[in-house]
Amino acid sequence: MSITINMHSLSQREISYQASLNGIYALAILILLQIGILSHLGGFDLEFYNNNWILNTSLSKPIVDNFISDRIQTQLIGRSVQIEGESGSIFPAESSTASLLGKPMSNQDQNPLASQFRAQDADQEQTISFNPLAPATYGDPVITLSAIASSGLSVTFSSDNPNVATISGNSLTIVGAGTANIIASQLGDGFYDPALDVVQVLTVNKATLSAVADNKTKIYGDPNPALTFTFLGFKGSDNASVLDAPPALATEVTQFSPVDSYAISVISEGSDNNYTITPLTDGTLTISKAPLSAMADNKLKIYGDPNPALTFTYLGFKGSDNASVLDIPPGLATEVTQFSPVDSYAISVISEGTDNNYTFTPLTDGILTVNQATLSALADNKTKTHGDINPVLTITYSGFKGTDNASSIDNPPLLATNATQFSPVDLYDISFISEGTDNDYEISSLTDGILTITKVDQTITFEELPDKTIGDPVFTISAISSSGLNVTFDTPSTTITLNGNQVVLINAGRATIRATQTGDADHNAAEPITHSFCINPAKPIITLTNVNSETPTLTSSAVSGNQWFLNGNPISSAANTTFNATEFGSYSVRSTVEGCASEISNSQIVVISGDLTEYPNAAALLYPVPALKQIFVSLSMFREGEEVLLSICDINGRGVYQQVATGGAVVEINIEEFYSGLYVIKAQQGENSINMKFIKE
Repeated sequence: MSITINMHSLSQREISYQASLNGIYALAILILLQIGILSHLGGFDLEFYNNNWILNTSLSKPIVDNFISDRIQTQLIGRSVQIEGESGSIFPAESSTASLLGKPMSNQDQNPLASQFRAQDADQEQTISFNPLAPATYGDPVITLSAIASSGLSVTFSSDNPNVATISGNSLTIVGAGTANIIASQLGDGFYDPALDVVQVLTVNKATLSAVADNKTKIYGDPNPALTFTFLGFKGSDNASVLDAPPALATEVTQFSPVDSYAISVISEGSDNNYTITPLTDGTLTISKAPLSAMADNKLKIYGDPNPALTFTYLGFKGSDNASVLDIPPGLATEVTQFSPVDSYAISVISEGTDNNYTFTPLTDGILTVNQATLSALADNKTKTHGDINPVLTITYSGFKGTDNASSIDNPPLLATNATQFSPVDLYDISFISEGTDNDYEISSLTDGILTITKVDQTITFEELPDKTIGDPVFTISAISSSGLNVTFDTPSTTITLNGNQVVLINAGRATIRATQTGDADHNAAEPITHSFCINPAKPIITLTNVNSETPTLTSSAVSGNQWFLNGNPISSAANTTFNATEFGSYSVRSTVEGCASEISNSQIVVISGDLTEYPNAAALLYPVPALKQIFVSLSMFREGEEVLLSICDINGRGVYQQVATGGAVVEINIEEFYSGLYVIKAQQGENSINMKFIKE
């Protein structure tokens, strides 16, 4: 059976071509799969232009260029369809059916399908009735839109300003004040042309919001409370946080403004895109007195000394306030004179005092105690290093009055020690050999001291040791002591051996070396210094076997501590000497011993052989072949909407490109920067994969 399809060209009014119905369907499906477009038959128009087939639709330039090239070959896995465009050539739809060019179509050759194609060109016009929209106010409920198309087809609505109104179906939700164009549309169908859009303007007015300044109170000296409004009129879940510029309040009150009542004033009205803020009402801030307690301080004095100043300890002052700010401080008095006998005396509150900002409560009396004057003498402990001259022997006194000091004593106490400059390291007494006397003080406590002669301390300088790699030559270490004495080295590690200060690498792993200096009669032992370093394993070498199989085998030259990597990422639980690769990519390995890691090996590219098992009749399409700037890959054989990994490697197995695409799509890949030659592209979705080859010119 054959049908006739009418085509138009630039030089002929109408040209008829015949092909088998099966061939036409195969050709149409092939074209639709290549460009990723499916539509009704009336949506396509084929032209015969300069002896080339051109699909008159919205194609990207690279695809159109491919279709009108002098020669195009396209291969579909599982079934081959070939289109060759040359002057005077024939376009077979499938190998068993030929198509003829240039054969006129007679009336009796027409069939219902061809008539249907021509009938679909005569679409009817339609119009939309959409009434103007009444003004709204922010916060109004959802508005139901209504419009009618003369065709009876459903009308859709859209908003050009989603900040004012949003639309879902025919429901319009107000989201802000302002204006928005509400557009009614009808796109038509196979019988009606799209209608002209009808636009109605929706005006959304601001809602009214009142703001009343809240009255506040505070205690004198406390920080000012936050000045706040009480708002009336918010819509929905709105609150003060949504306002673009909230109204502002201010007061002349500072933290230490006197007790009084003050105005809280509106200093700016604020503004908001969705609200008109009116009215705005002032408030009042009231300051009350702060409580202040006053406790008379207990006092001590030595007989004969002047009376101490009688003072209060206050609790409750604000900020930097102190007794000097009080209008009339409370008063204190005592019966004690400079020469009152030793005893305890009352310090009494004789007036309560007054202040504008404080209330005094409670007021508490105190005690004045008169005592004798005493002076204690403590021989200062001294330390010196063996061989140094003896330090000056000194006394620390406790109990001096006023500006008195050791020079004020009539006959100071005397100190002595039996230690000399070169006395052995030991402890020696510093003893009082006279108690001393003074007219004003009783030196009632004399305490001996200690002179300690110590060894000279020393330290070791031992620099950190750099990491090494097994196979490196013997190396020398060094350390010095501040005393100039020799430093020795030892190690608990089995990864190295020491010969004096020569280090020999034995095994890969971590090594520890300790530097010590034990001191002598004049020097303390130095604090040992220990440093650790890594002896890294040698860089592994990868051997590849079972090439071109579904599970190539990778073998590391390192017998233990291996970690395999795929494309630079560690492979979980891949720690054996061998690894069976199941994925295409770049493999490498690193060996680690006791936390010491080798260099990562050179990469080994692995290409996995295999084909699709779940979709044996699926087909992948790769074109053009050869290619110059880009290739197109159809992923129609894979599940639509699921990820497909595309990987490209060159003839040497080196990966040059990788991309995640979607099953069912046509993917365009730019290969302009690739070197000329043969490449393999692998498409994989789950366990299903397919390999294809192409040539870059």
